[in-house]
Amino acid sequence: MYKSVIILNSNEHRDFRFTPEKDLMFAKNMNIIPITFSEIRKLCCDYPIVYIGGQTPYLAIVVGIEQEGKNLAIDDEGRFRGGYTPAFLRKYPFIMVKTDEEQMALGCDIESGCFSSPEGERLFDDEGKPTPTLNNIGNFLKGLEDEYIITRNLVAELDRLGILEDRALSIGEGENAKKIGGFKTVEHEKLVALSDDILVDLVKKGWIELITLQQFSLKNFEKIIALENAG
Repeated sequence: MYKSVIILNSNEHRDFRFTPEKDLMFAKNMNIIPITFSEIRKLCCDYPIVYIGGQTPYLAIVVGIEQEGKNLAIDDEGRFRGGYTPAFLRKYPFIMVKTDEEQMALGCDIESGCFSSPEGERLFDDEGKPTPTLNNIGNFLKGLEDEYIITRNLVAELDRLGILEDRALSIGEGENAKKIGGFKTVEHEKLVALSDDILVDLVKKGWIELITLQQFSLKNFEKIIALENAG
């Protein structure tokens, strides 16, 4: 989605003007979209939510069948299908970038086309100070980054407890069969087999509700399959 990310600074980018994207076509080839723990409630009725493992674990909604195919959550006009658009899409073309000093800085995709119009909103004033527009963007991304950290910790903890299981879904038959894989879901039998003190801790943290909603969301694979067949 991001093509060429730069870190914003007032010396080089004082004259930058920002025009928001008019549609979501920049994400048309994504088959999964990262989400935060707080977005589970807002998306569980529309899309299947899965856990993605690895060194940087995260939550995501599945929005496509092919590895590099059409994002079925985005319609032909570039609008998101559903009542809530994930923050991962709404933050584009901005992003938090880790600097050489291991600090987080505000960056953007210089090739997004959002900084080429002279009619856009300024990011820095004449003195080189951030404008309210840039401050609002920065605050949004900082808050979002905090949520991503909590989400990664949540997924890593569930994985440590041994209740996440690799899953794959086959669609169709024979040579035309398509497979969705590379994700994990909570195995219910392993969840209920946890000790009482661990289950109580998960309840107090609010994670049991999120786990339940994630499991509920898996029925939405039927919607993804229907959208794929309709296309």
